Amino acid sequence: MNTAPVQPNVVCIIDTRTRGFLDPLVVACNTSGGKFTVSPKDRHIEWSAVSVAWALVCHVFDKSDGESLDQWEQLQSRARPGAVLIRVSTEPKDPPTPTYSDGRYVLHLCVSTREVKAEQWFEILNGIGRVSVLQDLLSGHACTLAKYFILRRTEHLVALAIRCQCYLAAYAERREKAWGPAPLSAALAEMEWDQFIERGSAAAERVSATLLNQKDSIREKVRRSDWWAIFGTGDPVDICRREWGDEPSGRDALNPLLELLVAHRDIPKPSDGEHPVAKAFVSLHERLARRRDL
Repeated sequence: MNTAPVQPNVVCIIDTRTRGFLDPLVVACNTSGGKFTVSPKDRHIEWSAVSVAWALVCHVFDKSDGESLDQWEQLQSRARPGAVLIRVSTEPKDPPTPTYSDGRYVLHLCVSTREVKAEQWFEILNGIGRVSVLQDLLSGHACTLAKYFILRRTEHLVALAIRCQCYLAAYAERREKAWGPAPLSAALAEMEWDQFIERGSAAAERVSATLLNQKDSIREKVRRSDWWAIFGTGDPVDICRREWGDEPSGRDALNPLLELLVAHRDIPKPSDGEHPVAKAFVSLHERLARRRDL
């Protein structure tokens, strides 16, 4: 792989939209003290500017627009070797991972351009000027720009959270003014179980009836280790660590539950003290609520 350093200078902005979502990028360049020079932002592609630009930021391409796709391919082929191309969208959907092809780096912003402010564009421009950061992006390693260009997959964390909710619902019981038992009360409050049940909707009534009529069999099912087998042949600890991301805050709360899953042991019934399912769910709920980390 040719990873020769590129010299940060000219940033070419190609934007066929007129809503100004890339205006913060212009501000970042204009307030960089001359570190970055922005070429005129235009709805039309100036190929002479493309051929000399160090970085190209492009908001022009709709998957349903054949002409736009052709322009994207032309940009990749006509950008100079060592250039960094960044494709952006107001609604990114499953963006590809960073690639390096024919001497050019191709990145896809995995967050909406609506969310990226001038200071964050400045961070991005500074980052892509370092070959080590670009190499980290290509390899999927943790780096300062991963939150912008590597979509953090959380499928297993979501599945684990759903399993936790099923367990909590199966053991939920009304205790005077609150739902319990006590080891599960905080997690039940986090999943807003009381609001769901007491809303009295048709769905809530069906769930209540099912849990009442099949309580013993459901509780037995949600405790079984095979019911929690959502990780396939992978290591639950490694998968959760990878999907959790670089910020470890709250991740250790999953450990008691993951230890049971790794050992293929059944989940214990609620008893005094912290319960592994309740502890894991509270942390999962918080983590999934901030999955974009921007």
